Amino acid sequence: MPRRYINKMTVEGYTVHDLQQAVSDVRNHNRTYRQASEHYNIPVGVIFNRIKQTMPDKKKGGGCPTSLNAEVEEQIVECLKDRARMGYPCNKEELCDLVAIYVKEKQLKTAFKDGRPRIDWYYDFMKRHPVLSFKKPKHSQNREKFSENQKSFTVFRNNWKKSLRKGR
Repeated sequence: MPRRYINKMTVEGYTVHDLQQAVSDVRNHNRTYRQASEHYNIPVGVIFNRIKQTMPDKKKGGGCPTSLNAEVEEQIVECLKDRARMGYPCNKEELCDLVAIYVKEKQLKTAFKDGRPRIDWYYDFMKRHPVLSFKKPKHSQNREKFSENQKSFTVFRNNWKKSLRKGR
């Protein structure tokens, strides 16, 4: 079985307000489950579960929460932008390494195995932040990157630490 399941179903065509209306119609005996389902275009099972309180009334949809909260992810996005502006773009592995360092320094509790995010987290992170785009550096850029002297690396590391501290 693949690691990442992609649902091939279409997106639900109802809003939270429609769901609340359907539930109230069924509770007030204005409509049956089937009638409410057809009128509001909501599956019968969803209406049934909302009435029997197996699902909260206000929430629509499922999915688990992200490993890092939105504020932390925004700080990471800003640090990555700063890093790119300094001339140090990163690839997937470097991003996961940097996030692992960030999590360790901030002592955050996450669901990451060994404190390091995996490739699944990377793809979800990129979906949540479309403003970022990581491209593979060209060979000449790689050569320049590795041939820099120790002073420029120290300047980069200090700037990276400053941008991490800004987020505190």
